[in-house]
Amino acid sequence: MQSRLTVLLAMVLLGPPPALTDAYYPIRVHDVDLVGGDSLLVTDGGPLNMSGGAVVEMDRSGSILWSLDTGLSWPHNADIVTDSTIVISDTGNDRVIIVHRAGGVLWSSDDISLSDGSTLHYPNDANVLAGGHLLITDRDNHRVIEIDGGGTIVWQFGVTGVAGGGPNRLNGPHNADRLSGGNTIIADSNNNRIIEVTAGGAIVWTYAAGLDWPRDADRLANGHTIIVDSNHERILEVAPDGSVVWEHPTGGLTYDADRLEGQTTLYSVDASIREVDTAGAVIWEYPITYATTVVEGYFVIAPSGSALWTKIIQPNPALYPGELFPAVVNVPGGLGAGENGNLQVAASGFVEVHFNAEGRGVQHPSDGEEDHNGVAHQDDLEAVMEFVHGLPNVRDDNVGVVTSSYGITMGAGCLGRYPELQVAYLIDVEGPSDNFVTSMEPWSLDEDPSNDRYLQAYDLFGHWSLVRDPSPENAAWWAEREAASFIAGLRCRYLRLQAQWDHAQPPNAQWPGFDYNPVWYPCKHAIDLTNIAILGGVPWTRVNVAAIGNEPNVLYDHDNPPIYYAQSMQSHPGELRRAILEIASMPPLHCIDFDWELPVP
Repeated sequence: MQSRLTVLLAMVLLGPPPALTDAYYPIRVHDVDLVGGDSLLVTDGGPLNMSGGAVVEMDRSGSILWSLDTGLSWPHNADIVTDSTIVISDTGNDRVIIVHRAGGVLWSSDDISLSDGSTLHYPNDANVLAGGHLLITDRDNHRVIEIDGGGTIVWQFGVTGVAGGGPNRLNGPHNADRLSGGNTIIADSNNNRIIEVTAGGAIVWTYAAGLDWPRDADRLANGHTIIVDSNHERILEVAPDGSVVWEHPTGGLTYDADRLEGQTTLYSVDASIREVDTAGAVIWEYPITYATTVVEGYFVIAPSGSALWTKIIQPNPALYPGELFPAVVNVPGGLGAGENGNLQVAASGFVEVHFNAEGRGVQHPSDGEEDHNGVAHQDDLEAVMEFVHGLPNVRDDNVGVVTSSYGITMGAGCLGRYPELQVAYLIDVEGPSDNFVTSMEPWSLDEDPSNDRYLQAYDLFGHWSLVRDPSPENAAWWAEREAASFIAGLRCRYLRLQAQWDHAQPPNAQWPGFDYNPVWYPCKHAIDLTNIAILGGVPWTRVNVAAIGNEPNVLYDHDNPPIYYAQSMQSHPGELRRAILEIASMPPLHCIDFDWELPVP
């Protein structure tokens, strides 16, 4: 017996699929070190809410050679100890660990007791010294300590838990290093100074001229000191007499900087890594940052004849002549217009396209009437996609669609109705699956009418859900506007982004136990859409980015859900950008002979 979603699929891979390249997509780069000649060891703090993080060894192209991306929280530093071991300051977990490249924690500060009875509090740097001791910068304890493997404190500068600015006092230090002569150099960050102290605790050198939250200082072979002045977004090279001999503006929040053998400087800044020469010119960066430009106008004519306002954010064609880029078309949430859209990926080498569907737009209204993401709006998106494929700087095999919330209705409807469109992927950010979800009916399942929202949905759409109005006319209206009816028609990768607290559906922070299985349970709309896609033959479907841990093409249910982002997507502001970069790096799927019958309502 055929199901309501009838799929006739014959998918042929034209030759063996190319291997997926594991590429590193920075979120918040802390420490970065050149290792092994031309690879880099990068410590990425992850999202600003301190959930997650990674240590990655990558080559200059961004390919991952080794990584640890589970169990860490807001890590700040990683250093090679031996060819097979790495020490990591796992800052958000208040611990220091030594891990083996093949897997496993060999040593953890959680497993020992410090000899003074204290515990680590926000350790942001840890170095294994020549004799096997560890030098740990324990920021929120306002101290730098040297310990042996059993936890005995053999040296300390700063008073545990006491901030101060005088002798033997620190305030929020960062990145202490043991110098060759036995002294220790410390970025005394909240005191806005760099200090060098002896083994006896005497301060023998200070630099404090106009710094604002310095977080890294390295002594160079020539006796100079390179300093990261974070809040001033600059790097300084300072002579022993305090004179500044080199200064470089970074343009962002820099954490770590190293002077390399060729006198270039390698540093982290926000979500990127750069290497500059002595003149401050960028000679290498990852990811590459493109100079962008914006063009806008009524470039697209819909099948109805309506002129659609369109905005293109792209690498400046005048600066990159002949270069081809992946493209991504954005469909906003709700009944929103695209005129203010920005996916923040153009500078990473994407052509972003935003548009106002018919009847939408305030500053730049498109022609036509509001269609609530029905067939007319789906045809608008199809026309925009054809326009994008005609742009001279776009790679035809790498054009994707991103939808937010109710935008999935337009996105899935368009791609399901036009399977011949050359589309590489669809990213769906917490979109509703059907009329029941779109109409906010899950909120009505409990016995508390104060949280009901179906009237809000009616005000937006002018239609009740089918449980309130099962008339043929209402059913026909919704038949055009349910993503579940079209998602199986995708011939591209389908990536669903979903947090445990949906932006519009229960449960959320106020109603964490909202569970009415089988009618509704947490994130049921996400499970419904991905299951329909998989069972319908969509060639690749996954929930959330790879680092979250879900495998592609896995069916889920109430008792076996996927791994969601913690709390809400608003707590993970960089994840959509990360998802676009990740999925656009995957090789294209080559699907032919794909026929799909539209469902009959």
